[in-house]
Amino acid sequence: MSSVEAFGQIGRGAVMRAGDIAVGLPTVTVFDPVVKAVRLMAVGRMPGLVVVDGRGRPLAVLPGSQVLRLSILAAFQDDPMLVRTVDESSADAFWRELGGLTVGDCLPGTWGSGRRSDRWVSRTG
Repeated sequence: MSSVEAFGQIGRGAVMRAGDIAVGLPTVTVFDPVVKAVRLMAVGRMPGLVVVDGRGRPLAVLPGSQVLRLSILAAFQDDPMLVRTVDESSADAFWRELGGLTVGDCLPGTWGSGRRSDRWVSRTG
């Protein structure tokens, strides 16, 4: 029985299980490159990703806003007028800078390598 059929049977004595409506979502680990997470979010049009451990168990949720915060220099975050000065080559440079970061670097606490640079973290947020 498909999930749509099962949904139609609610109230008629049918039993619906979580597996009937569950969908698989892409996941990342704290050691995956943040560039991989950005691509998964962009392609899947997802607001965030589930971060899992080595056994596939959920550890955290990585919101896209946190990745975006790391991809934009703090000076640009603090002064939105500066965003208008970002051209294609600057955006490419921001993207290349993300290449060395892991998903763990985007998460609070000690998940990652601790390589987050102060120049990428906003003083106001």
